[in-house]
Amino acid sequence: FRDKSINEVARWSSLIQLVTPDRAWEPPETFIEEQSNRIDREYSQSVKLSQSVADANNIKTLYFWQPIAYHKQRLTENEKGVLDLAEDAERGGSLDFWRKYMSSVDQKLNERFANKQNFHDISGTYDDSSESLFMDLCHTNPAGYRMVAEEMLPYITAMIEDHRRKGSPPGL
Repeated sequence: FRDKSINEVARWSSLIQLVTPDRAWEPPETFIEEQSNRIDREYSQSVKLSQSVADANNIKTLYFWQPIAYHKQRLTENEKGVLDLAEDAERGGSLDFWRKYMSSVDQKLNERFANKQNFHDISGTYDDSSESLFMDLCHTNPAGYRMVAEEMLPYITAMIEDHRRKGSPPGL
């Protein structure tokens, strides 16, 4: 599985689990480093591409690194169940393992984008919430979406105000 994406690894390990239910996938020692490097590279390439299009069209941009289930510190029983099911399906380790993985990704992205004024890490938005915010491993419920929107709003408002102050042409 050396050059496979996490989705491919999860898919194959799920198939292996169906055929041989007693064999759990053990992530290789290099998994966290390799996969966090991959996410950093892919996200950075996406930002570079979209920023080049924005620059060519005089469009101001904002980028956000949003929270996911593994970022949340106080999981509800329902959220723990979702993560347990995902971990069982992927045979990919404990909640602690995935938190270390996401911490590695967060660190790489924050280092890469530390000097970018249009990049905002809001992954900690749910850290202190005891509300149930996730419908599944990746998607939040309306309360979660509201929290993310409220976290993003000051950045968007500031950009609009700056845009108006400068009398800039359209393209926000």
